[in-house]
Amino acid sequence: MKIQILNIGNIPVFFSKTDKFKTISIQVILLNKFDKSLATKLSLLTRLMNNTTKNYSTKRDFVNKLYDLYDASVSVYSYPSYKTSINIFSMKIVNENHLNDKTVTEEAFKFLNEVIFNPNFINEEFNKKEFNEEKTRLKETIERIYDNKNRYALRCLLNSMCPNEIASISSLGNLEDLEKITSKDIYDTYIYLINTSNYSVYVVGDVEEDRLIDNLKYLNFPINKSFEYEIASEEEYKIDKVKEINEIQNINQSILCMGYRNDFNINHPKYYQSLVFCEMFGGGYISDLFRVVREDNSLAYSIVSQMISDVKLMVIDAGIDKEKYHDVINIINEILENYKKGIIDEELLEISKISLISGIEETEDSAGAYIAYMLRNYLANEDLTLEEAINKIAATTKEDIIKIAKGIHLDTIVLLSN
Repeated sequence: MKIQILNIGNIPVFFSKTDKFKTISIQVILLNKFDKSLATKLSLLTRLMNNTTKNYSTKRDFVNKLYDLYDASVSVYSYPSYKTSINIFSMKIVNENHLNDKTVTEEAFKFLNEVIFNPNFINEEFNKKEFNEEKTRLKETIERIYDNKNRYALRCLLNSMCPNEIASISSLGNLEDLEKITSKDIYDTYIYLINTSNYSVYVVGDVEEDRLIDNLKYLNFPINKSFEYEIASEEEYKIDKVKEINEIQNINQSILCMGYRNDFNINHPKYYQSLVFCEMFGGGYISDLFRVVREDNSLAYSIVSQMISDVKLMVIDAGIDKEKYHDVINIINEILENYKKGIIDEELLEISKISLISGIEETEDSAGAYIAYMLRNYLANEDLTLEEAINKIAATTKEDIIKIAKGIHLDTIVLLSN
């Protein structure tokens, strides 16, 4: 699909006109800083903005308006990329080309403006009842991490491995900060976010350019701020000794979490080659971790690896028997060492490339996935086409995989066991 770059004032608008979908997908994205002082406030703020606005001051009014817009959907959420918070206001509407009502798109943009720029504040505070309800819900969500042992193990790993790093800050926030937050704090956070962010807009759907420009004028953007935030770590850390942490839990199946430092991030020239490595190493049912650890040696109930590329980390997550802990660690270490030595299954390399290429090709089948691709280009300040991304993966060699593997080093091991 072709991407046009329009401008509303100094706000860039990335627009892909396509008749593949019966809907129009719109995302307004605000980039700002991410740190511990903002994490919990942003988490609570986005939850509050999902429910009401000044003119639709109850959840029922809010939902009824979406129903009037032919069951449109709105979502507000935030997540970090290294030291940058990515705050997303997303809306999906039925394309009015399929309706008798030709005012839907205009009304949808007006409502999206209401969601972003007219939240339900009264005297610089959110509605107290709603504020307290959402604060309680967020508290329960954070507390439930403890009950999800895989998520809890990952949180333990990041806290132990990166205690003074951005990677240890949860985008959900933390209970200590949540307890102190007032409704006025949320108002101040909102004002800060609206007035200091970098704005960009993403639209995918079958709408004429001039019509889109007319409707975008209903969004009351402030003057755009330049984007100067860091989206990927360039930091390097020396590993003196692998840390091992064993925490006792009331669980039947032990959870193993292994954290690795690596040399590449999402801006690295070898980023796409690192995706191929991860697919081969532990990305799914065809990977070496799954085949060797689980299938050949029956040492894990489940095992998978994932890259957290904005902070240059790789994590392995496995369900194991406690008694097999050392055997699992030894085999995982051996598999990674074989990669570094060049002992690589070249058939697996080709299968992994085909799998990743298939996933990229499917990007155009989802408006949300295509917007994520456009956003990545914007964040990386590049204009990489899907075909170019596919070519980078297709060109990945055995030597590339060896180089990626040599940059991966074990830092911390966490075991949750009975």
